[in-house]
Amino acid sequence: MIEKQCHACGGEISRKAKICHHCNSSQSKLVYRLNTFVSFGTPVISLLALLVSFAALYFSTVTEPAAPKLVVQIDRFTNSGFSFFVANVGELPSSVRDFDLTLSLQQGAGTHIVQAGFSILSKPISPGENRFFQIEYSSYLPRHTLWTSSDQIQEPFTLNFLYGAAALGNNLHCEVDIYFASQRYFPSNIEGAEGSVNGACSEAMKWFAEGIGPLKASQSSE
Repeated sequence: MIEKQCHACGGEISRKAKICHHCNSSQSKLVYRLNTFVSFGTPVISLLALLVSFAALYFSTVTEPAAPKLVVQIDRFTNSGFSFFVANVGELPSSVRDFDLTLSLQQGAGTHIVQAGFSILSKPISPGENRFFQIEYSSYLPRHTLWTSSDQIQEPFTLNFLYGAAALGNNLHCEVDIYFASQRYFPSNIEGAEGSVNGACSEAMKWFAEGIGPLKASQSSE
């Protein structure tokens, strides 16, 4: 007596039949569902594997975007200004927009730190090129200035102390930090190379002390 249809082919089989005599398919619902999942799941898994392989191949061949990179090197300090070089070792044209001059002077167990920030008009520096900057103190008005000292300093700062410290040549430090802008990046800060010590920037500290800092030229220096 025919009582049901085969799950796979739809042929008429006995209700008690475990195997279809038409297509030899199992009549167990669990086995049937597993076979159905495998039949439909295999193409999906193959497609996912293909997509993963394609993505891996794509990202392995994509190069990193071009990036800017500038290097600054102090040239020299004089009694009227200072100079430095900026080299573009990156992959994008970049322009120097601002720079900070930072000077530090050790006094006993403490340190004086002074900083002057300047804005400058600079043409783009192409990759592989460098540019020379000559800064005259009288031609640039600092956009910001700062003079701080550590709590360990007990005696006041004087020009005589500055000259003596510069002569010793081991506790006066100079640094230039530049701010740049390039085609694909907002202005960023790049640490500049440290300037030489041994009193090389004593004139810059003297200019700051006399014209900007807490010690003015009209004050006596003990």
